[in-house]
Amino acid sequence: MEHNMVEQLKKEMNMTSKRVEERINGMDQKELQKLELGSIVQKAYLKEMFDHITTQNDLQIYVVNPNRQIFVSSGSNELVEGTFTLFDGGYVAELDNEISVWLPEKRNHLADWSDGYYFTTMTISNLHIYCLVPIEGLLFFHLEIMILYFQATLLLFLVAVSFAFLCKRILTKSLSRLTQMTVDLPKRMEQEEKFEVRESGIHEVHALIRNFEAAAKTLKQMFQEAKKRNHLLTERTKELVESQKQLEYLARYDELTGLLNRRTFQEDIEQLLLDSKQHDEEFAVVYMDLDQFKDINDSLGHGAGDELLIIFAHRLQAFMNQVDQHKMKAYRLGGDEFILMIKNTDLLQTQGWCTQLVDAMREPMILFDNSYTISMSMGVSLFPADGDNVEKMIKNADSAMYRVKKSGKNGIQFFNDEDDSR
Repeated sequence: MEHNMVEQLKKEMNMTSKRVEERINGMDQKELQKLELGSIVQKAYLKEMFDHITTQNDLQIYVVNPNRQIFVSSGSNELVEGTFTLFDGGYVAELDNEISVWLPEKRNHLADWSDGYYFTTMTISNLHIYCLVPIEGLLFFHLEIMILYFQATLLLFLVAVSFAFLCKRILTKSLSRLTQMTVDLPKRMEQEEKFEVRESGIHEVHALIRNFEAAAKTLKQMFQEAKKRNHLLTERTKELVESQKQLEYLARYDELTGLLNRRTFQEDIEQLLLDSKQHDEEFAVVYMDLDQFKDINDSLGHGAGDELLIIFAHRLQAFMNQVDQHKMKAYRLGGDEFILMIKNTDLLQTQGWCTQLVDAMREPMILFDNSYTISMSMGVSLFPADGDNVEKMIKNADSAMYRVKKSGKNGIQFFNDEDDSR
């Protein structure tokens, strides 16, 4: 029955969409231009058509321009003006190619779910048309059936009670059994309690008991289906949350090493530059490159190269945790290029930390059961002495590192004017 209701809903929404599409496509070029320019006459004509379509059902129609302003809508005596914000929050799922569902963010109670909508969209010219139907009717479909069953049961029960006044001695025992069966029937069915049926020697009472049995089975099935749907929605929501967390992580962190990535570095250094200017503080950009990375990558394969980068990243993180992790952030730009950013520092402090880092990296690394000693070339630029913008800071640190590479690798070089000749 629920499937039939959804199919009927799809037919109504498709018919509405076709009528709207036929009306707009039937306009000539002049009428379309007037419509796109917001002609009051064209708006009023569309509104009149929308109101005529939606008088016999729960449909709501909105026409929205590319700026998300409501162009015209149904259900009001005046043309509605404002921004279309219905789907800005909440959860949207596509049921099939023709219809989707929108649910609010808060769905703790049944009443919260009733605020959702089934909807379909289409685009004609430069206008977006939304056809919406409140979800409340379908959501409460089973509840209405339960109420009808309960009302029918109550009616039968009242008839039985009236008859009991006439035949008290005969029906008292059977009606007592019937009363026990119907106490908290919805609650018992929701908790999936076993429904025991006791036979009755009176034909009418026996038939009434069977009716209650059928109603109880229907209630039980509906509660079980509702629980399955709720469980499925909960699981899908959890999957969406986990996917969102994973996407947020990949947007900020390097997948191989777990360090912050290039995009995050660009955001962080721009913010650090503003903060340092505001508080009149120095900061350092340390450009780092592994000297033997290409040799290992070429001779042992990309697997060994990746393992080398992971080990280096772990040592770099351990160094920051040991020294002062609140002042330092490490980033992988790509390949074997890394950057260490140190805030609120000076030349002597930065030089001391860089020296400690070089010594820490000289410890042998085990790759495929073999020990390798890896050296590192480091170039340093200081703000504001070596640059007053992001581009200069990065370029000067890179230039200083290049001079280390050129002079034999395995060292630290602070930027000076000679590096500009590169």
